[in-house]
Amino acid sequence: MALETLMGIKEINGESVLDIDETRKIYSDTMVVGERQDGVNFNLESFDQYYKRVWEPKSFIRVDHNSNTISFKIQQGPIKENGKNGCQVEDMIAVAQHIVQELHNKHPSKYNEDIIRNLELAIQASKQRTADRERRQVEGTSQL
Repeated sequence: MALETLMGIKEINGESVLDIDETRKIYSDTMVVGERQDGVNFNLESFDQYYKRVWEPKSFIRVDHNSNTISFKIQQGPIKENGKNGCQVEDMIAVAQHIVQELHNKHPSKYNEDIIRNLELAIQASKQRTADRERRQVEGTSQL
């Protein structure tokens, strides 16, 4: 049920969310063996090859409704030193917050409110940490 709350979501916390099933439906029909107009046969790349080449490098949050899973590619190393290659823990918290908020909309409870409030506190603390690191000019580096 929790993943249903992510149906149709394209972005959370500024990170794109890739719905693997939706993408497979859109692109798998075009990944077929075919014949060019001049009669030469060709083989388009498979969906998996296309996914690894096009989507995997730029989508760090992936939802697979078919297997009821969410996966996150976490940033490896500081962005200034390694470039953007994954999402941050703050993005994972934002996904959890979105899921609980949507569940709360359907089934309100004080417990959900507490979870949402505490997840918001975690996001605020992360932003404060980032602001402090920016102020000290060490954000995006491995310096403490």
